[in-house]
Amino acid sequence: MKNEGTLPSEVTDIVEMVRNGPVNQPALEQERNFDAGFTPSPHVWKNAREEWITIDGVRKLYTCYS
Repeated sequence: MKNEGTLPSEVTDIVEMVRNGPVNQPALEQERNFDAGFTPSPHVWKNAREEWITIDGVRKLYTCYS
């Protein structure tokens, strides 16, 4: 068979999936919310505790949130 410059349909399907993502890909939550015009209320972070962590002999104070 002589190469006429065209690719088999299976290869072109794979290339299309790599470029555009798989067909019937589920929408991300952020995209669904945007499309529906919904903006969730901002999360209020609460200071749960503070921890001192020592890495390589250096102590640092880290604040943990929830």
